[in-house]
Amino acid sequence: MGRKEQRFYRIGDTHCAFIGLVGAWSPFGLSFCLFMVSLFRLFLFSFAFFTMPLLAIEKLQFNRDVRPILSDKCFFCHGADAEHRKGNLRLDEQVSAFKPAKSGEIAIVPGKPDQSALLSRISLHEEDDDVMPTKKSGKTLSTREKSLLKQWISEGAEYQGHWAFTKPMAPVI
Repeated sequence: MGRKEQRFYRIGDTHCAFIGLVGAWSPFGLSFCLFMVSLFRLFLFSFAFFTMPLLAIEKLQFNRDVRPILSDKCFFCHGADAEHRKGNLRLDEQVSAFKPAKSGEIAIVPGKPDQSALLSRISLHEEDDDVMPTKKSGKTLSTREKSLLKQWISEGAEYQGHWAFTKPMAPVI
């Protein structure tokens, strides 16, 4: 018995060797090859579709991701209004947020979430007197908002100017 000659069939951009391997015993022949190529392409597309978002995790942006949380939950007591400001802490300005507050603690230590008083205060139990936002304010942070703040601090807590005063830039494609 001689060795069977392997045949290749060009299908699109793919060379198919399945026919030469299974053609002798498979009743499907070229149909089987087309099916296998389609199945392989489907697998590659599915793999890329589900894993690419994981690989392209974008760094959080202050104006898009963090400012809305701080504005809604924190700026009333820790914003621009000096009459309502508590603890001599402004979270809307980088300089103030990175220096010690009235308590002596630093609210935000870039790249060090474990040393940031902001994260320790928002992680306290709701019944604790030092929890932020306070019970009196009637506001609470969701688990997602807490994790976004933690991620932002871990990434370096980069502040951005208010969007109305920054030059628009085209996104990188």
